[in-house]
Amino acid sequence: LLDKFTSINDQPVCVAYVPPTNMYWASGRFGRLVAYDPRAPSNVTEYVRDSNSLDRFRVTTLFAPLHTDLLLGATAKRQLVVWQHNKQAAYRQVLNEVEDARPPAQEEIFSGGADGKVLRWQLDAEENCDIYVCVEEIPLHNKNILAIAYSPELGCLITGGEDSTIQVKYLNQAVPTFNDMPLPTSFVDHELRVTGLALLKHNVLASISADRCLRTWDLTTMKPLGCVQAAHDTPLQCIEYCQESNEIATCGMGNKVKIWDAQRPAALRLKLVLNHADNGAHDSDDEGGRGPKSNMTWLTRSDMPGLAQATNPLVDSTIKAAMRDTPEVRWVASRGVWVTAADDDMIRLWSPAGVKLSQWSQNGGSVQCLYVDNVNNLLVVAMQDKDCCVYDLDDPIPRATYKGHTDVVKGIGYLAAAKCYVTASWDK
Repeated sequence: LLDKFTSINDQPVCVAYVPPTNMYWASGRFGRLVAYDPRAPSNVTEYVRDSNSLDRFRVTTLFAPLHTDLLLGATAKRQLVVWQHNKQAAYRQVLNEVEDARPPAQEEIFSGGADGKVLRWQLDAEENCDIYVCVEEIPLHNKNILAIAYSPELGCLITGGEDSTIQVKYLNQAVPTFNDMPLPTSFVDHELRVTGLALLKHNVLASISADRCLRTWDLTTMKPLGCVQAAHDTPLQCIEYCQESNEIATCGMGNKVKIWDAQRPAALRLKLVLNHADNGAHDSDDEGGRGPKSNMTWLTRSDMPGLAQATNPLVDSTIKAAMRDTPEVRWVASRGVWVTAADDDMIRLWSPAGVKLSQWSQNGGSVQCLYVDNVNNLLVVAMQDKDCCVYDLDDPIPRATYKGHTDVVKGIGYLAAAKCYVTASWDK
């Protein structure tokens, strides 16, 4: 006896094994399709149901042709249904409200949601089939969680929320003390929502906010170190740290990415500006005129009778350059370059000196999230069309496209043990 499944709620009728999926697919007398992982063995239907449309058909007969990745099913309505294994489809799916997801070193997953809670996910040791289960709910904010960071050295989880606070949660130990008094576990100096966090050297935390401030904090003493007032002319929305050069990159809602020297965290110094206006100067600190796209059309054309259409290409290109937002910036350690994504659907690579090295376009709409996979030297891009594309930085053609989310993806991570990506979306 090799396998025995005892958790079947329906009378089994047929079963088929598809080797590429490493799972059994079975159907009962009511035509309900179920999936079993033989490693446990365990019923994993709830984790693969949506990505495989298992509830769409009532299958009475199953057949898996030898040496193929196909599964054939026949229904009572005399339909023939064919499934094919897709390596780029969702591997496992768990539902909850998530805003961001970050796996720490021990391959746990922490996700933050709109309810202000952080969920702690761990591999189900009993199931033994790559299923993560929620083992703890940690209430930290009273509004949306917008940013998550994890410090392996301090063993703490750090979150930033819409309530304008930064919370520090020690996971496996008590709160450290100073002079026999517990240290504070929150920072409250930001005036508006906290939109990004970055861990620097020597247990220093950098944070950005919609209040346009860039702040640094000492996590050892839980005291503020420094603040750059009006770091950008618009609310800040992304922050990234380069450990090799000890620099911080920030971007707001304009077309500039600013690089800050973090040698002295208490006194950050503006070092460089990456300008996404192709004809702009790289040493300018001016954000440029950003405005809603719908309000800019009057400068380029007129819909009023009797007025000529504007056809000045210089005016048109200048307006488009000013309208660009740069929502994401990341450091690629393996290549020693900055990578940015702008609202003009372009992804750009920059040298540490601020020289634009290359750029390519993508067709999925504005970028929602960038993730640098330093293990496989790849770039994962989540776009407005809800898809995630994987790029080699030397090739503008995506290596893979992941589909399945019904809303935009706001968090991406990599699980080294499972050799797969984990994504978090507003579709819960």
